[in-house]
Amino acid sequence: MKTNGLMKGAVLLSASILLSKVLGSFFRIPLQNIAGDSVLGIFSLVYPVYMVALTLSVAGIPLALSKLIAERESLPEILKIHRTAKWLGALLGVSAFLIVNVLASPLATALGGPSTLPAIRAASFALLFAPSMAVYRGYFQGNGDMKPTALSQVMEQTVRVAVIIGAAYISVRMGMEASTTAGFVMTSSTVGVAASFIYLASRYSKVPPAKRKFTGTYTLKDFRVWSKYILKISLPIAFGTLTVPLLQFVDAITIPAGLRADSNYLFGLYGRGLSLIQISTVFATAVIYPLLPAISHRLAAGDVSGVKLDISNADRWNHLVSWPAACGFVVLALPLNVALFTDASGTLVMAILGASSVFISFSIITTGILQGLGKGKQAAVVISTAAVLKLVLNLLVVPAFGLTGAALINVLTFLFIYIGNALLVKRSAQLRLVPDRFLRLLGSTLMSGATMAVPFLFFSPGVWTRGEAFLFLLVALAAGITVYAGSLLALRVVSLQELKLLVKR
Repeated sequence: MKTNGLMKGAVLLSASILLSKVLGSFFRIPLQNIAGDSVLGIFSLVYPVYMVALTLSVAGIPLALSKLIAERESLPEILKIHRTAKWLGALLGVSAFLIVNVLASPLATALGGPSTLPAIRAASFALLFAPSMAVYRGYFQGNGDMKPTALSQVMEQTVRVAVIIGAAYISVRMGMEASTTAGFVMTSSTVGVAASFIYLASRYSKVPPAKRKFTGTYTLKDFRVWSKYILKISLPIAFGTLTVPLLQFVDAITIPAGLRADSNYLFGLYGRGLSLIQISTVFATAVIYPLLPAISHRLAAGDVSGVKLDISNADRWNHLVSWPAACGFVVLALPLNVALFTDASGTLVMAILGASSVFISFSIITTGILQGLGKGKQAAVVISTAAVLKLVLNLLVVPAFGLTGAALINVLTFLFIYIGNALLVKRSAQLRLVPDRFLRLLGSTLMSGATMAVPFLFFSPGVWTRGEAFLFLLVALAAGITVYAGSLLALRVVSLQELKLLVKR
C-alpha cells in the first residue's frame, strides 16, 4: 500500500509539474498581444535574471529536504532538519533579495538601460518568499505527501499568469509606459509565490503540533551541520537546472549591447522565438519525464542493465518528439508568427530559434540523465563552459549580424551542451545516445517538413489575417503529423503499439 501511495504521489507531482510548465510557457503570447513587443522585450530581458537568482536560492531544496527527512525515523532529528531548512531558506531569500536590489542599477545598465529597472525591483520581492515556500514543499514530500506540493505549483503558476495578463491589460488601458507596464507585470512572480507560500503555511499549520513543534535544544552547530547536508544535495541540482536560465541570462546582458536600435523592441522579437522554444521543450520533456527518476533508483539498486534501458528509452522518445517539433517550428515560423503574435516581424529569428529547440530538449534531458547517474558536477562544468562560449560569441557576432547572429549562436551553444553531455553519458554508462534507425527517423521528419512546406508554393501566409494563418496552421500540422506517423510506421522506426504509446504520452 505504501509503495502504491508513493507511486500515486509521484504521478500527481509529475502531472502538476507538466501543467505548471504549460501555464508558464504560453503566457508570453497574450502578454505580447496585449502590451506589445517592447514590454515583452523588457520582460524577456529581466526574467532570466530573476530565474537565475531563484534557481540558485531555491532549486534542489525540496528534493534535498525530502530526502533527508525520508531517510530518518527520529522525530527530533526530523524537526531539527526542518528548522535548519527554515532558517536556511530565510537566509537565502533575504540574501538573494538584497543582492538583486544592490545590483539592480548595474544590472539594468547591462540589460540595455533604466527601462528594465522597475521590473528588476518588482521581481526581487518574490525571492523573499520562494526559499521558504520550497522548504514547506520539501517537508511534505519528505513525509510522503505530494498533494500540497502539486497543488501549490499549479496555484503559483495560475495566479502568476492571471496577474501577468491582468496587469498588462490594466497598464495598457491606463496608458502607462512600457517600463512601468513591465514592472507591474513582473509583480506576478511575487504574487504567485506569495499565494503558494500562504497555502503551504496553512497546510503546515494543520499538521498535529506533536509532529511539527520542536521542544529540544537547537544550536548554531546544528544549523551548520544540517545546512551542509542540505546544500550538498541541493546545489548540484540547482546548477543542473540552470541550463536554460543561465544561457538566457547571457543573452540578456550581451544582445542589447550589440543592438544599435531600440533594444527592448528588438529583444521582444527575439522573445517571440523564446516562447516557441519553451512550448516545444515542455512537451518534449513531458514525454520522457517519468523515466528519469528511475535511473537513480536503478543505479542505487545496482541494476546497470536497467539504467541503460531507461536512458535508451528516454533518448529514443526524446528524438521521436523533438526532431519533428523543431522541423514544424522552422517550416511554419511565418504562419505561427502571424497567428500568435499578429505580424511577420522577426520570422527568420523565430525559425532559427525554433531549430535550436531540438538541442535544448536534448540538453535538458541529458543533464537530467547525468544527475541521475551522479554526474551533476560534470554537467555543471559543461553548462558553465557553454555560457562562457555564448558570452564571447554574442559579443563578437551580434554587433555585426544582430538577432539573426544571436539565434544562430543559440543553436551552436545548445548543440555544444548536448555533445558534451552525450560524451559524459557514454563514458559513465557505456551507452551511445543515437537511437536505432536514426537516419530513418530523420527521413520521416524531412518528409513531414516537406509536406508542411508544399502549401507555401501556392499561398503567402505573411499577408494573411490571424484567423487565416490559424486555419493554415491547423491544416499544415494535421498533414505533417499524418505523414510523420505514417512514415514512422512504413520505415519501421516504431511499431503501431509504440506509436499509440507516444500519442498517449
